Amino acid sequence: LEDINDELAVVVALDDLADAVAGGEHAMVGRALVRLHLDGVHPVGALRAVERHFQRLHQVAASPDAESALTRLRPPLFFKRKAAFMAQLRCWPAQTLAAALDLLLQAEIDCKTTGLPATTICGQVLTRLTAAANR
Repeated sequence: LEDINDELAVVVALDDLADAVAGGEHAMVGRALVRLHLDGVHPVGALRAVERHFQRLHQVAASPDAESALTRLRPPLFFKRKAAFMAQLRCWPAQTLAAALDLLLQAEIDCKTTGLPATTICGQVLTRLTAAANR
C-alpha cells in the first residue's frame, strides 16, 4: 500500500511540475523539481511529463474549437485541472507550443547523449519554458 501511495505522490508531483511550467510559476517549478529529485525521479522522466502536458496543450491549441478539443483528450483532463489548463492555453499559442516541444525533445536527447548533468539540462530548459509562459 505504501508503494502505491509513493507512486501516486510522484504522479501528482509530475502533474504539478507540468502545470507550474506551463503556468509560469517559477517557485513551484523549483519546489517540484527538488521533490521529484528527492523521490528519485530521473530528469528525463520530468521532461517527458512536461512534454506530455505540452502535447495536450498543443492538441487543444491547434484546434479551431478548444472546448470541443478539450473533451476529446484521452485520457480526459481531470476536472480540477481544467481552469488551469484553459489559462495555460491563453499563454501558449500553437506555434509557441510547437517550439516548446522541440526544446523539450532536444533537452531529453542532450540528457542522454552529452554527458552533461541531466539535472542541470532539465532545470535549464524548464526554467526557460517557465519564463516563456510569462511573456
